[in-house]
Amino acid sequence: MTFAIEPYLDRVGGAAQRVRTTTYARLTTDLKRFFAALESDGSAAQTIRELEAGVDLEAWLDGLGDVFSDDPIDWPGGEADDIGIRLALMRSFAKNPDLATDFGNRFTTANDFDRLVAAVVDVVFDPLLDDLPRYLVQALQRLELDDSAPQGGDSRVVEVDSADRAWVRALTALDDILVALRESSDVSSDDRRQATAEVSAGVILIRSGRLRPHALGIVLKPALARLSDRHGRQKLGRVAGTALEHLNHALALALAAPED
Repeated sequence: MTFAIEPYLDRVGGAAQRVRTTTYARLTTDLKRFFAALESDGSAAQTIRELEAGVDLEAWLDGLGDVFSDDPIDWPGGEADDIGIRLALMRSFAKNPDLATDFGNRFTTANDFDRLVAAVVDVVFDPLLDDLPRYLVQALQRLELDDSAPQGGDSRVVEVDSADRAWVRALTALDDILVALRESSDVSSDDRRQATAEVSAGVILIRSGRLRPHALGIVLKPALARLSDRHGRQKLGRVAGTALEHLNHALALALAAPED
């Protein structure tokens, strides 16, 4: 069964928006709703648990030293560890909002609980939302490929030559979409994050050199079609439509190539 990525990301995005505007009094409730949305899919919940289990939050906090230190925070270098620490931090804040205000003292001298919480959201939560959706999309994509057994032509694994003219055009158009998403003033921040995660996941699949065509149908093709439909008269919509055409052309050529 294909994972319904768009409804899932919509749930996560809605819960995340509440966290972005939260207060000290609401922090526990808003974070619990956020984690409930994150873990509303079993596969996603497993990925979240693995990310948090892979880090030692207490040891990392001990290494930071005094909360009033002016030293910059040494975030973990690897993507999974960085995401894992931020998730573990936010979960600890959900259990005890006083931990959030203590941590907020690292970023502001404000003597106000709501401003301390806002500082934590800016420094810890917002960067997490920059990386986590894309990471989850990729993880769920891999699970989808492992667990599914598609029929017909979609079951093929095709070779992708990123230097081939057709794939160059497709990748260039996808890069143009990422630029247009950053520049567009007609896309909400949540929609921008979601679309960026989906397009980025597709780019990674293509650049991997080998893919199953049905994989792009899980995330990338619906995302391109949605952007084209919603923003058809604007630059973003035109670029999305062009990217979809180039992607379909490149896939058709790849599928027409003889199998080894």
